[in-house]
Amino acid sequence: MRVIELQGTKWYELPEADVFRMLESEQIHGLTRAKAETRIQHFGTNEVTTQKWMSDWMRFLLQFAQPLMYILLLASGVTLLLR
Repeated sequence: MRVIELQGTKWYELPEADVFRMLESEQIHGLTRAKAETRIQHFGTNEVTTQKWMSDWMRFLLQFAQPLMYILLLASGVTLLLR
């Protein structure tokens, strides 16, 4: 399979037959067991990895890790000093 050619493909614009041809698959039977094993070895399993769980406290603190927030905090600090 030509991975580089497939990366920029707009799959939603293609006819169904072209998609199966490009993916080297069959519409009725799908992949053969040998092709499936080869793809699993090459690309890995088709699994969604979950992100590490983050506490609510850490998520709250990360809201302040943005440049605009630093500007606003600095402006409010200057305002408090000038009264």
